[in-house]
Amino acid sequence: MGCNVLLIMGGHGYDRDAFSAMWKALDDVSIREVQYPAAESFFKRDAAAEFDAFVFYDFAQTMSAAAHADFLSLLQSGKGLVFLHHSICGHYEWPEYERIVGGAWINTERTIHGRVYAPSQYAPNQNVAVHLCPHPVTEGLQDFEMVEETYKSLYTAPGLTPLLTTEHPSSDPLLGWAHQYAQSRIVFLQPGHGASAFNDPNYRRLVRQAIQWTRGSTRR
Repeated sequence: MGCNVLLIMGGHGYDRDAFSAMWKALDDVSIREVQYPAAESFFKRDAAAEFDAFVFYDFAQTMSAAAHADFLSLLQSGKGLVFLHHSICGHYEWPEYERIVGGAWINTERTIHGRVYAPSQYAPNQNVAVHLCPHPVTEGLQDFEMVEETYKSLYTAPGLTPLLTTEHPSSDPLLGWAHQYAQSRIVFLQPGHGASAFNDPNYRRLVRQAIQWTRGSTRR
């Protein structure tokens, strides 16, 4: 089943050719690309209505108060959201964003729910063994290995549904998760730094199936 996706970009460098090739290979997914601040206008329900899901691959840090309200209204409507890689580092000034994504990059030491979190860390070009958890997003896939930038010491919210895990020492154990916020299904996939991910058929399938699952949100 084909679907229309709004792809939200900006604020971080990436391999554009490999990224574009991935989306072209997902021939049942039609994308429209937008960056902040123009992206804010698509959070209004009328503008969002043409899209089955939103995919975030941005690093934006600012959003207007009106856009915050529109974003939350969109989640009440059941719009599916997929967050990839460095999108977890965005909108640090808006506490609700980490509740929407289900986690956050820690810029400076913070205490959350009584636990002290040291600043998060990253390590590029790591050989990562990815283990899959049973879920519609991972259906039909088997454990695989990929070269990826790892993140460690992220904040992750309680109650997430694991999708991907690893034992790599430079990574948090949880590489991907699903959860629900208001009426919307949410997926975060930590991999997605560069061509090694974008060219990987396993990663491409994860992205496609994440979109398909989130678009099945409980209400539109």
